[in-house]
Amino acid sequence: MSPLGAYLKCYSTLTNSRPRSSDDLYQQVLSGEVTPANACVQLITESEFNGQGVIKVNSDRHRRILHTLHSFHQSWFGKLDFLSSFAAGVRGTYSSYIYDQSEPALYITRALFQPNQKYEDIVTSNQSLKPVRFMSGTLKSSATRQETIDLGLCRASDSPATCYFDVSMGGARAPWAQVRYSPKGDLVGIQAANPLIVPQLNAKGEKLKDVNIVANIGGGIIGSPIYRMVNQPLAINGHFDGSTVARNWSKALFQDLLCRSLPVLRYGDALPFVDATSSFPFRQSQTCVTCHATIDRMAGTMRNYTLRFAGRATTTVDEKILAIEYADAWPISKPPIENWRSEIDTDYHLRPPIGQLYYRGYDGTLNFSSVSGSGELGSELAARKDLYVCAAKRYYEFFTGHSVTVADINDPAYIEPLPPEEIHHRNRVIELGERLFQHQSLKILIREIIESPEFNEVPIVLDRGLASEES
Repeated sequence: MSPLGAYLKCYSTLTNSRPRSSDDLYQQVLSGEVTPANACVQLITESEFNGQGVIKVNSDRHRRILHTLHSFHQSWFGKLDFLSSFAAGVRGTYSSYIYDQSEPALYITRALFQPNQKYEDIVTSNQSLKPVRFMSGTLKSSATRQETIDLGLCRASDSPATCYFDVSMGGARAPWAQVRYSPKGDLVGIQAANPLIVPQLNAKGEKLKDVNIVANIGGGIIGSPIYRMVNQPLAINGHFDGSTVARNWSKALFQDLLCRSLPVLRYGDALPFVDATSSFPFRQSQTCVTCHATIDRMAGTMRNYTLRFAGRATTTVDEKILAIEYADAWPISKPPIENWRSEIDTDYHLRPPIGQLYYRGYDGTLNFSSVSGSGELGSELAARKDLYVCAAKRYYEFFTGHSVTVADINDPAYIEPLPPEEIHHRNRVIELGERLFQHQSLKILIREIIESPEFNEVPIVLDRGLASEES
């Protein structure tokens, strides 16, 4: 492929359009002054955020680049629909207005567009993030007056005396504080989220405590409220008991961030955890334990998690049943015991959030570590290359079209040997991921892919479905 062809392929991938022939970078690549890889990285650099977390150049092209790559990052996550995670009826309706459903992807997008941000931060940050959006010529990091009615309950003209937080049990009332909506429009930046405080009330309407419903409990994506609520819905005030655990959350983590499907152990790795006398049927089967030994033990780090219901709200104008769900935690009041018992533990949710990371990596290495909470779990993931190989796999497919497996193909039970071409692309992805582990820069990863023979081997057809910037 010619240098200009490589640039056009990269440009169309980033913007879903063709550049003007008068474009400076187009002309510089055409004349040989700038390499295609440098030109493409420059496009991303021009779209980077400033010190306030907002795009430096707020143009249609740069918003398009940011939109394309943020949408790509959103595609990493298997579950995107916040509403479908909750029961039918009013549940989730107003929560979906408050939380930005793309928050998990915001961590990855920030790692690319915020200068000096390391990729490992996606699982080590203790910040919650919020989008800055652009609509009708206005930057928004929270909603406008027209979009902010307190969950549809309190208007700006309502006084505390006429706008209430109503607990359904007993009908007790207490004043309600304003709650902002998540902004709408084109993404133009990412910032740390401001605390969003709601009162937790008892049945008498008495405030038990203030709760920051957007707080991150550590571990970046995996400790964000959206990632917990979407991947591990519970009944209100529900809890785990050792038989029911946050295994859906564990499973999602492997799929979304490590590009792995269960099982991620070899058959023999499960044998020590089989218990023929257990009352849990899955603990009696080595085949079942091959999956459960990974996801159930990791779920120990999320044992205190619960889902709270902020209550009902009414106004004197329009009485409705309205809800906010938020992730909360049961207080730790019991001592730790064996992490993965084979019987019900009624105090499971009240014990320290100790769990184990236990899986085979892409190279067959058996990984094991004991951790406490999602913050330590995120740090352990950041210290292993699997996280980075998964990112390389996704970016490699995005830019080259080649999809590879990063499973443990040396497992004797692996389905069948990979053909030479797939081995080649897998090795390239592993090489890229292991370098990402060292340099921590998604921009460098993109440059390396664009400079690779694999990117340049397939020409792009420019006349199919691509809008021209000249039109």
